[in-house]
Amino acid sequence: MLKVYDIVVSNEMYREPVLMVWFVGCKIKCEGCFNKHLWDVNAPVGTWYKPIDLADKLLRICEDKDIGYVMFSGGEPFDQNLKDLWSLVKSLPSL
Repeated sequence: MLKVYDIVVSNEMYREPVLMVWFVGCKIKCEGCFNKHLWDVNAPVGTWYKPIDLADKLLRICEDKDIGYVMFSGGEPFDQNLKDLWSLVKSLPSL
């Protein structure tokens, strides 16, 4: 399972729209982090997804909004279950 805080379309940082996936959970805890509320995977924020369900949701959003890029952020994406994160990545075709 993967815990996601939010999924947003960003048109501000890049030349083309990017679908941003904000994960919950971070063991790194960088000084100056602006997402400290996403550090604790047990915090009462976010939604748990099976990798295939999250992939389906992301693909629907990309198709509906003509988005060709997905970016993972957080928290720390690599603090998720790595098997599930890899399953998600493999489920996303080259957009």
